[in-house]
Amino acid sequence: MKLFQLLTLSFCLFFFAQCKNAEEDSRSIVELCKNDPIIDFSINTGKELILKFPACFELNVLQGIDTYIGYLNSTSEGIEIFYDIGVLAGESVSENSPNQVEVQGNFEIFRYHIQDNALTFTFPNAGPANFRTEQIEHQDDLIELFKSLQIN
Repeated sequence: MKLFQLLTLSFCLFFFAQCKNAEEDSRSIVELCKNDPIIDFSINTGKELILKFPACFELNVLQGIDTYIGYLNSTSEGIEIFYDIGVLAGESVSENSPNQVEVQGNFEIFRYHIQDNALTFTFPNAGPANFRTEQIEHQDDLIELFKSLQIN
């Protein structure tokens, strides 16, 4: 009987530890909106672009003429990230851009640079998709978040 109780107790402790880890995994891995869960934001451009950002962000889709435009913002963090997606948007950070850094994200390769007091990201295989913010002090967190971009 004691063996059964010990096994039951061990299982319960293991189960609750796994639940705690799952809860922590759904929280932000960055300092931005640190206690918020990570959620999916979907931008439909004929292809679906999915970004995983903290829940303190909002996606605002605007009406573009020949490209898909809008912005992500977090009022609690004071961040606005504008996007321009489509063939006519061009590549804001090209392979030849000075000081560009190429990053292998979880699903896509992207490039970024800081120029004219703005941090700009380009995903060449996503339209191309360009994202730009003037809040360069959040560079490290934004690089981590943009690694999540996935094309469906």
